[in-house]
Amino acid sequence: MSSLNFHGAWSASISTITLTASQPVAAKVVTIVKIEAVQGIQMPVHGVAANETAFTVSTAARLGPTLPVVFRKVSPIGAFLSTELDVNPKVATVSGIAVDLVIRFTLNQNLTVVPGETIFLHLPGFRGKRNGTYNVLAETIGDYIIVVGPLSGRMFRVFSGSWSNVTETLSLVANSNVKGSVYVTISKESSLALPGTGLVANSSCAYLSTNAALGPSAGQSRF
Repeated sequence: MSSLNFHGAWSASISTITLTASQPVAAKVVTIVKIEAVQGIQMPVHGVAANETAFTVSTAARLGPTLPVVFRKVSPIGAFLSTELDVNPKVATVSGIAVDLVIRFTLNQNLTVVPGETIFLHLPGFRGKRNGTYNVLAETIGDYIIVVGPLSGRMFRVFSGSWSNVTETLSLVANSNVKGSVYVTISKESSLALPGTGLVANSSCAYLSTNAALGPSAGQSRF
């Protein structure tokens, strides 16, 4: 990796990026270093907390060496742990048979999805009853989407849901704070059907993402 001012090298053994100056870098000048995704550096599997103190910067510059200093600002990144996707019946046809859909996941410990924020389940090849976006959650508790959470197994409504045949995405909008382990079931009455070609075990095509301010995630294939 390289830029106009630096050449970079990543060491996986010590989790460190070393930036070697290729020309003088003046004092009191804001320096921006961008490392492209093609370099292959991956985020921690458990996500990143806001203002995480484990990340530091230091220099061995002859005119001003410094010890490691914690970054003043670190943006949070959410993570989905212990994820599971299951359907019943396990039947795929060209015409499409509606299935019960079960999603289980655990949010990393620093992530809370607050009311109005959304968790997206991207399901390429799945189909609903028509093109466009329509609600898959009726107004009464127990219709279509039921969430079972940590409150002694009680069944309670946590999300409002909608499905889009255009983006092939199930959107779960939080109606209350969501954190920890979550279990979502979507009844076959929602009309969601498996792809005609079926579903490959541990497919990387299906993935979760969220726009949560405390831990946004652009997409994570963890099924």
